[in-house]
Amino acid sequence: MEQAIAALRQRHPHPPVGYPQGARNEYASYVHYVVCFLEMQALLEVVGATETARIFAFWRNDHYRDIYATILTDGDAIGEIVTRCVGLPQ
Repeated sequence: MEQAIAALRQRHPHPPVGYPQGARNEYASYVHYVVCFLEMQALLEVVGATETARIFAFWRNDHYRDIYATILTDGDAIGEIVTRCVGLPQ
């Protein structure tokens, strides 16, 4: 996780902090980039793309707003970081 956070700091040097845009502090926001990306991957596997998009649209307007928006706009790069540094469940 620490390697992922270091890579995310370089890519997104000013993460959102505070409700509803981000987590309680900078570190927690970086952790949530990883967690929210993994949530998206799990949802895609379980409920498919259409339902994942609906759920993310709700979350994007409810909590961690900027984090979810970043996952949607920069998901490929975040996915590469997560895969390289943390790994994805098989």
